[in-house]
Amino acid sequence: MKNTLKFLSLSTLILFTACSTPQMAIDQQLHTSTAMPVKGRQGWMVNQHLPFGEFTSGKVNRG
Repeated sequence: MKNTLKFLSLSTLILFTACSTPQMAIDQQLHTSTAMPVKGRQGWMVNQHLPFGEFTSGKVNRG
């Protein structure tokens, strides 16, 4: 019974630590960058291109 309780406690602890949000290192230049509006994010489109600001993405592969 004690081994089962230890295993269940350890499994629960591992599950909660595995589900946490990863801490990402972000370059300081990104904090001062300008946010650009993105158009075309609604729905599923074949060979979709996303325009953002004066730029456009290539084909979006959602596979």
